[in-house]
Amino acid sequence: PGVLGVWASGPDDVWFCLTDGSVRHFDGVSWLKTELSTVRLNAISGSGPNDVWVVGAQFSAHFDGTGWSPKTPVGLAGAQLYLKDVVSFGPSDAWTVGSSQSLTDAGWQWPLSVAFHYDGTSWAPVVLPSSIDYALSSSVWGSNGSDVWLSGAQLLHWDGAMLSPAPNPPLGTPFSAAGLPSGEMWAVS
Repeated sequence: PGVLGVWASGPDDVWFCLTDGSVRHFDGVSWLKTELSTVRLNAISGSGPNDVWVVGAQFSAHFDGTGWSPKTPVGLAGAQLYLKDVVSFGPSDAWTVGSSQSLTDAGWQWPLSVAFHYDGTSWAPVVLPSSIDYALSSSVWGSNGSDVWLSGAQLLHWDGAMLSPAPNPPLGTPFSAAGLPSGEMWAVS
């Protein structure tokens, strides 16, 4: 199995998510393997040892320090969700992005971008600008819950109240974005 995501809160709390639906955790002494799903897991993130999220196709789960609980967002009716990335700022503040595809009478519908925010109870869909309806959201990053960046067909910023296009987007389609708490932002096209 291949590693698709790595996250750590320190040298004694390192996590991998893998293509076989499992996660590996290093506690500073040994590695523990946990089978979570039969689908490939695309990303893993957390805010500390008691708050770790993993996402994949039709799947999301949360680790609270003692065990994993499935917490998959509810997508569009009859749609398949493909969650690609996740970021967590605490047990009641996480974001995930990806795409959703529905089977219609005419065949599979073109994928729609999706984003969800977790508030400690459930995932709620985030309304995305109509200009990216048919583009794929591929990455989410933030320094805190009021500074979240979503990348895909365009770079979007959540300021704690509103989601809006980035003021100075990079050339091309931003595939991935990351930054520093100081506000410095990087995007790769």
